[in-house]
Amino acid sequence: KLLLRGRIDRISRSGDFRSLVDYKKSYTPSVSSLAPEDGIPASFQLYFYILLAEGEGEKVNSASYYNFGKEKYVKLFDESSGRKGMSREDKRIDARIEEMLNLVEAMKARIDTGDFSAGNCDSCDFRNICRTRFTVR
Repeated sequence: KLLLRGRIDRISRSGDFRSLVDYKKSYTPSVSSLAPEDGIPASFQLYFYILLAEGEGEKVNSASYYNFGKEKYVKLFDESSGRKGMSREDKRIDARIEEMLNLVEAMKARIDTGDFSAGNCDSCDFRNICRTRFTVR
């Protein structure tokens, strides 16, 4: 069994609409790096928050970063905007959540066997869910 925890900076509620927002002081990933056509996204953070919110019974209609430095939103998806783009129903979102869970399970398996090797972060399968670059480097 695996317990996942996180803290979502903001959940805005308006009627049945739920918007997740994570605040950033400076760097935010680009939309294209968050939702690549194939491959692993630059960050799983919003996907993780979607999983957590939906696990608590919330229906997520929008997920984005807000960059304080640029005073700008970077939206993974936003069903309120009426613009083209992903919606929560997009299969890529579920696929990315599944990829994230698989990586977390693989990381747990390594920890369970006592494998705490740091290795080379640039080629590590876990670099998008690991905070090593913030704590070790």
